[in-house]
Amino acid sequence: MGDSARPTVALVEALSPLDVRGSDLLGALTHQLRTPLTSALGYLELLADGSFGPITPEQADALRTVEASVRRLSGLVDELDPAVAAPARRAAAQEPGPRDGA
Repeated sequence: MGDSARPTVALVEALSPLDVRGSDLLGALTHQLRTPLTSALGYLELLADGSFGPITPEQADALRTVEASVRRLSGLVDELDPAVAAPARRAAAQEPGPRDGA
C-alpha cells in the first residue's frame, strides 16, 4: 500500500465503529416505530372485518384511508431499517432493467 492511501485507510478504520453504532441505532429506532404500527394495522383489520360490531360504508372508507397511511408509514420505516433496506437495495440492483431497443 502506498503512503498516500494510509490516511484514507486509517480514516475508514476509525469511522467503521461509528457506522456500526449508527446501524444499531437505526435498527433499534425502526423496531420501536414498527411495534405500534403493527398493532395499529391489527386493530384496523379487526375494525374493518366487523369484529367490534358493524361499520357503515363511510367508516369502512375511513378505515381504508387510515390503513393505507399506516402501511405507507410502515414502508418508510422499512426503508430506514438497515437490516431490511440493504437486502432490498441489493435485490433491486440485481434485477434486470429495461433493455435498450426492446
